[in-house]
Amino acid sequence: MVTPFGPSVAWTRVYLHGVIEGMGDDEARKAANLATGVQGKEFARCHLHGITLTVPVEGGAHALKSQGALPGVSEHGKWRREHEGALLAAYGKTPYYAHLMPELMDVYAHSEGIGLEEFNRRLLDVALGWIDVEAIKAEGMEGVRSEVRAKVDNGLSIFDLLFRLGSEGVWAL
Repeated sequence: MVTPFGPSVAWTRVYLHGVIEGMGDDEARKAANLATGVQGKEFARCHLHGITLTVPVEGGAHALKSQGALPGVSEHGKWRREHEGALLAAYGKTPYYAHLMPELMDVYAHSEGIGLEEFNRRLLDVALGWIDVEAIKAEGMEGVRSEVRAKVDNGLSIFDLLFRLGSEGVWAL
């Protein structure tokens, strides 16, 4: 099963609720992919506020379209630097940029020679490190959840939510 690059808030919500309900990791990722329609090229695309980032993969789009394909991350071009610049331009003034960005850039810095799934999974692990799963389970917080969800675009990356809201973003999940 392939994890999407910078998965959407909606994907992350389905994934985490699946894990909380006792699904295995692969089963929860599959459920999230199906529920949000992630397939093919979308495994290498991350939708942020005003921009879409793409991780180039060995074999290009064809490798992503192949069923079960787990292509390697391409070493061609300056895509890592371009992603860093795009994230700075889009989120540099957000409250949590200075805290989250070093963690993301560490994943980028150590991504040579790995596959797309491993790269995406490492990024997801960074996001999950900011999310208190116990808070997702909390009852009686519907007022807070409604208020936070009103600030969130479910189609944008979990990183959009984290850059803007930090760990408070958990209430959107």
